[in-house]
Formats: sequence, C-alpha cells, structure tokens
Amino acid sequence: MKRFMYILSLLIIGSMILVACGSGEEPVLEPTEPAAQEEAPAAEEEAPAEEEVMADEELTFVAINKSADQQYFIDLQNSFVETAEGLGAQALKFDAKLDPSLGVSLVNDAISAGAKGIAITVPDQTIGPAIAQAARDAGVVLIATDDGIVDENGDPVPFVGFDGKDMGKKVGEAAAALLTESGWLDDAAKKVGVLSVEVQTLSVCNDRTDNEKAAVIAAGVPEDQVYPVPYTGEALSAQDAAGPIITANPDVTNWIVFGCNDEGVLGTLNALATAGYSPDDIIGVGLGAYEACKFWAAEQPSGFKAGLFISGLDVGNTAANVLYEAVVNGVEPPPNSFAPTSIVDSSNYESVMDAISLANCGTEPAEVPAAEAPDELLFVAINKSADQQYFIDLQNSFVETAEGLGAQALKFDAKLDPSLGVSLVNDAISAGAKGIAITVPDQTIGPAIAQAARDAGVVLIATDDGIVDENGDPVPFVGFDGKDMGKKVGEAAAALLTESGWLDDAAKKVGVLSVEVQTLSVCNDRTDNEKAAVIAAGVPEDQVYPVPYTGEALSAQDAAGPIITANPDVTSWIVFGCNDEGALGTLNALATAGYSPDDIIGVGLGAYEACKFWAAEQPSGFKAGLFISGLDVGNTAANVLYDAVVNGVEPQANSFAPTTIVDADNYTDVMDEISLANCSQ
Repeated sequence: MKRFMYILSLLIIGSMILVACGSGEEPVLEPTEPAAQEEAPAAEEEAPAEEEVMADEELTFVAINKSADQQYFIDLQNSFVETAEGLGAQALKFDAKLDPSLGVSLVNDAISAGAKGIAITVPDQTIGPAIAQAARDAGVVLIATDDGIVDENGDPVPFVGFDGKDMGKKVGEAAAALLTESGWLDDAAKKVGVLSVEVQTLSVCNDRTDNEKAAVIAAGVPEDQVYPVPYTGEALSAQDAAGPIITANPDVTNWIVFGCNDEGVLGTLNALATAGYSPDDIIGVGLGAYEACKFWAAEQPSGFKAGLFISGLDVGNTAANVLYEAVVNGVEPPPNSFAPTSIVDSSNYESVMDAISLANCGTEPAEVPAAEAPDELLFVAINKSADQQYFIDLQNSFVETAEGLGAQALKFDAKLDPSLGVSLVNDAISAGAKGIAITVPDQTIGPAIAQAARDAGVVLIATDDGIVDENGDPVPFVGFDGKDMGKKVGEAAAALLTESGWLDDAAKKVGVLSVEVQTLSVCNDRTDNEKAAVIAAGVPEDQVYPVPYTGEALSAQDAAGPIITANPDVTSWIVFGCNDEGALGTLNALATAGYSPDDIIGVGLGAYEACKFWAAEQPSGFKAGLFISGLDVGNTAANVLYDAVVNGVEPQANSFAPTTIVDADNYTDVMDEISLANCSQ
C-alpha cells in the first residue's frame, strides 16, 4: 500500500506541474481520501478462483468527468466515490476541464496509478478509440458515462447514463405542452422564437436537441423560427452565444428555450434577461433541473418553467457497481445501463427529487408518504411460447417477484399466435390488470396492444422482443441487446472455427446453418451479427445457409433437413440461431443426416438446451452457448411495472440484462441454481 500511495503521489505531483506550466490553473487531479480498508464482499462459494479478482487494498477505480464545476458531475463523482469506497475499493476523481488532450492524459494517469476500472465522461467523443485502446492494452475495464464512445474497432464502449433521444423527446414534449397552454401561437400580436442550445460536436447532445426541436415544430412553431445556439456545455458559453441571436431577432416577442443541459438553458435565460425579456415571455425547459430548481426553491421569477430531472447520483452509483462487478466478479458490463428521468416543475420538484439534489437546490426534502400497493393490484405476464425453458423461467420469476411485492400475478401463453396475443392483452385488461409484460408472438401486433393498454390506463412493457406503439414510438423494453448477443455468439463460433483448423484443411468444406425467425427484428439483430462474425473469420458468404423457422426446435429441424440434404459436399457445419431451440432442432437434423458431433460447431443462444448435454456428459454439437437468464428479465419486468403503477416511476426506454458465453467447462460456475437444475432434467 505504501508503494502504491508513493507512486500515486508522484503522479499527482507530476500532473500538477504539467498543468501549472500549461495554463496556470489549479491542479486537475482530485484524489479522494483512501477508502477505509473494509473486507471485500465474499465471492459466491462455487465461483472458479481463476475467473475472479478478489477486492484487496490496492483495488482502485477512477471517475473522470469533463467539467467538474457542473452540479450534475459533482453529484456523479461524489456518488461514484462513495459507492466504490463502500465496496472496499479506493476511488479517485479527475476533471478533464473540457480538454480532449487532458482527457487522454488523465486516462493514462489513471492506468499508471494502478486503476483496475475507469468511468469517463469524455470532453470530446473523438478520443474514444485512443482511450479504449489504452485501457484494453493495460487490461483495465473502461466504461463511458453520459456520452457514448466507440473503441478502436468502432464498437461501442459499455455505457452508463441516460437515453439521449428519450430525454430530448420528454423535454420537447414538455415545452410543446407549455407552449400550447400559453396560447402564444394563436395570438397575432406575438411572434414565437426557439433557442435550441446545442453542443453540436457531441452526438448525445444532438440526440437531445434534435428531439426537442422536433417536438416544438410538431406543435406549430415554424422551422425557420428555431435558432441553434452553439455552446461548449457551460452557462457562460451559452450566454455569449445566445446574445447576438436574440439581438438579431427583435421582432420575436416570446421565446422557448431548451438545450443539452441546465447550464445551456440558464446561460440563455441570462442573455434574455440582459436583453430585457420578462420571465412571463419565456418558456424554458431545463435538462437536469439542478439549476432550474434553485429559482423554484428561492420562489424567484424565472424563465425556467419546467425541467427534466436527471440524477448524477444514479449514474455514479451504477458506474461504480458495474466496474466492481467486472473487476471483482468477472461480470461483463452491459452495453447500456440507462437511468430514469422525470419532468418536474415548481409544483412537484420537492416530491420527485432526492434529498441530496434538493439540498443543492437550497430546499429541504418534502415529506412524501410511503406508497402503498392497492388491495387488488394485478400484473400479467404474457409469453409467446410456454414450452420453452427460457419463458418458463421468465414467467415464474415474474410471478414470484410480483407476489413478493404484494401484488397478484397471472401468466398467459400466446402459443406463437398473434391473434391470441391480442386477445390475451384484452383479457388481462378485462381482468383488471394494472400492468402487462408481454413477449409478443409477432411484432406487428405492437400498435394494437399498445393502444388498448393506453386507452385502459394500463402500463405495458415489452419483454425480449421490442414493439412500437400506435404512434411508432418504442414501448419500454426489458430484455437483452440483440446485436450484442449476436456478436458474442458469432465471435464464439468464429473462434472455435479458427481453433478447429477446418478452413485450412483442403479435405473439408465448411457450411453454416443460420437458424432465423426472419419476421422478428430482434432475431435478425442476433443472426445478422452471428453471420457477419463467421464470414469475417473466412467462411465464404455463399456457404452460409439461412434456415427459416418459427422459434421452436421441431420447426428448425424440419427446415434444416432439406438444406443439409441439398449440400452433401459440406463435411463440417457451423450452427447458430435466434435461440437454443433453433440450434437444437438443427443439430437433430444433422444427426439424422449422419453427421458426427465432432464435425459440428454449434453455439446456442440461451444455453438452457446446450447445458443438458453437458450435464449428461453426452457428446453433442453444442460446443458453446450464450447464457441468458429468463429469471433476470422476469424479475426486472415485475419491478418495472410495480414502480410505474405504485410509485409513478416512468419505465426506462431499455433495461438490458447481462449475457455470458459458457461451455462444458464453465457453465456450472456461471449459471444460477435454477438454470443448473433445469440443465439436469
């Protein structure tokens, strides 16, 4: 420990000298006090030692933000440090001061200081490949907070933060509603202008402001009366940029203001005040609400009429936990971890915002009575195929979780019949369901069931297969990231293929059977990425054969048979698909055709069928599988519905569950007890 702190001290001193020489500013490194040496949480008893890194006194995590003078990032980093230290790690927080070069340097400094995990909100997304490469080369886990980045291969770095498009949509809809309520557009004496405060070099900000602008234009504001205000993300920058635009448009009597964050709106409101506009002539909707609430707490007239509350506390806490799970327990970070958001205004912010955020506003938290579940609270889970183990696990977990929360729970089976799926939603509504989680038998029924649920005031979420509502907007989703799943399965198949040497053996011809539900976009996401990986590994594209099926093993077996028969010159087969059933049915067809398991590389998706062969120590074409747990999805779905119905928490756009590649050697260490019990059936 002394040696570590000595090295860290040298790094801090060196950084202070560099910064002092470069700009005369204060040092940017802000090491926290070392964490109390707590005992790390015990690993699960059965976990393999070689796959775990036990937390010890030199476990260090680092949070790097892009602007430490913004309240949101102060909250994020403080929460990160508190959470990491609570897990027995040390934590450091660095400030990149909106300088991309400094951001890269701080990542290298963190690596040199012995960091095992780094969470960064980049000052510029273009540095993503460089810092991802540096982290990968050093064996350090890297996650992006708030602003997404890609690595040196163009692949997204795991992300913790918010859904930018959804945030922009909420802010824009709030502004549009306030505008409509104001009557300004119907008043011939008024001309409405919109100041859209934008960090135009940052995609996550463009996601926000593009959707904000779309909403007010849809509400009736002419597009040529929407004025972009380019800024750096800071209030003073927004104020400086907005001033000339306001001056150039003296005929605008009333302004709408929104942006990428609260600072952008605050700076623009200051510019409007300087130009002589009254708060009554302004509708400002913040994004963050941590600046807006200060005016509300002080009961001071302001252009801030509403704001989207986002909590840096949630992001910091989640980021620290994701890094800890990755480093200590070997859990791969999910592609996206989205935090919830809520529109607030002066009338409700005290009941929505947390105690720390309210303290920053300058007000005491309001007394909010604890929510109580209604006496007849009913939730319903509808699956598309109740004879698949994954859906059995999902529904059982859903029911158990819902009942544990004091609700009643029912589970229905749509039997892969779209018409029955629609009927079951209506049945659930008629039965008094307050929330419904559905894995649709066909995505085309999405608009109809979403409309039915909305008309009945019932919360609807989609599990596993995404759907859109009657307006074309995605229904909140709980499940897995299909593209990431396909990439993992494809890469596993490609690695096994390379290891086999089949492509280098002139006596062998390799074929690929890609088992596809071609009418289901979430399945296409999987199989498209699976095929891309094996083609990249060297399989000719014309030797990849699609096997269309319904999602069931027998359907895959029937569809694969004629394709196998039509290609007798193929000596060795790769098999993957949308789920384990697809791979299983195809392996059965290959066995019927006389192929040996030694001539097959099958990679399942689910691993709940693959593991049965491994548990029985039975030769099989299943060489690996991507483990996904219906238990995780069912549990999350029930909690999301409960929070929505009882606590008024709007469901997140996406709630993604983790996935892991397993094989005969490691499945017993990775899979949960219930899944392992199913493997032995």
